[in-house]
Amino acid sequence: MDGDFIVNLGEVRSISITKRPNSTDLLDVHFYTADDVRRGFSLTVGGARTLWYRLTEILYPNAARQLTPRAATATVRPATPLTIGFAAKVEMLSSPRRLEITVVSATQGWSMEISIEEGYDLWAYLSERCAPLASRNQA
Repeated sequence: MDGDFIVNLGEVRSISITKRPNSTDLLDVHFYTADDVRRGFSLTVGGARTLWYRLTEILYPNAARQLTPRAATATVRPATPLTIGFAAKVEMLSSPRRLEITVVSATQGWSMEISIEEGYDLWAYLSERCAPLASRNQA
């Protein structure tokens, strides 16, 4: 991937995710950067499930074998418009122990670091919010 493709947002905090009004498959992700600027991007429900799955593998490795096969799956594909994130990658950083999250759309990407505590909060939020959306989308 081209280095200019991914926007490095650095350390972020206070992540919130809301369902986009009048949409069944889009979520808006908002957070604050280290300099207290509120930023955000849009994510498909499938991208949110991918993020939940990757967080599960890192934060709950022993439970991941049981939890992730039960999760609703979605085809990972670019959404319209092309600026909406549809795939996610999560990596554990060793020093200091933090998580690096990268989300990509067809035209751009965002990379950010969060604390382990924020990671657990994000995992819980995604666990609660994505399951109801997944069942509605499959109906």
